[in-house]
Amino acid sequence: MKAMARIVRYDPFAQLRRAFFSDFPFSDVFESVEGDSILRLDMYEQDNKVVVEADLPGIDPKDVDITVTSDSLTIKAKKEEETEEKGKEYTLRERRVGSYARTVNFPVQVVPDSAKAEFVDGTLKLTIDKEAATAPKSVKVEVQKK
Repeated sequence: MKAMARIVRYDPFAQLRRAFFSDFPFSDVFESVEGDSILRLDMYEQDNKVVVEADLPGIDPKDVDITVTSDSLTIKAKKEEETEEKGKEYTLRERRVGSYARTVNFPVQVVPDSAKAEFVDGTLKLTIDKEAATAPKSVKVEVQKK
């Protein structure tokens, strides 16, 4: 297994935002980064596949857009605001509406055409085949003395 190094952008205000916004609805599912809402997800490798799981509570599967390239994944989702019915006087209204997006890089090259998605109980599970590994090419180089 090869070691991977990832570059992560430092955000000096991340802890401050978490402290102030942790009590908001959906704070455990959605997080705001520089004004954009992003989806939280899990990504792991299993045998010859990469598996991505994302929680999308209350979002209709037809409102989810998934784009897979050989090295990245983009998930976009939206939840439309329900029309207000006459006669309802809300005491509390916390259900979140809006658009969410997330782009992540895969830890390995994948085959985009192999992507399969299923949506069960508000959880999106995406399975993508890894690209077949090719053995590194080794070339013997002769060193000539002058």
